[in-house]
Amino acid sequence: MRHYGYTIALAILKHRNPVRIYAPISLLYLLYTLLLPLSIYVSHQFFNAYYIPLLPYGVIMVLALAVFIENVRKAKTARSLLVFVLVPLHPLMYGIGIVNKFLGLGNR
Repeated sequence: MRHYGYTIALAILKHRNPVRIYAPISLLYLLYTLLLPLSIYVSHQFFNAYYIPLLPYGVIMVLALAVFIENVRKAKTARSLLVFVLVPLHPLMYGIGIVNKFLGLGNR
C-alpha cells in the first residue's frame, strides 16, 4: 500500500492536482493519527473527556465490522478477522507512501 501511495504522489506531482479524492483524505488521516496523543491530552485537560478524539476511530471500526460481516458471508474463513487490522492501516500506509515521495525519502 505504501508503494501505491508513492506512485499516486508521482501522479500528483506530474499533474499538479490530486488524482484521487482519497489521497488528501489519507494524508489528513495520517496527520490525525500522529496528533492523536496530543488531542487526547488536550481533550482530557479541558473537557475531562479523553474519548472525544477517538470517535472517528469508532466510525472506522463500525466500517470494519460491516466489511467483516460481508467478508464472512462470502469467504467463510478465519482470515476475515484481518479486516479489523487492515481497514485502519490501509489509509495510514497509503498516506505514508505519499509523504515519503513528497519529502524525497524514496520508496522505502
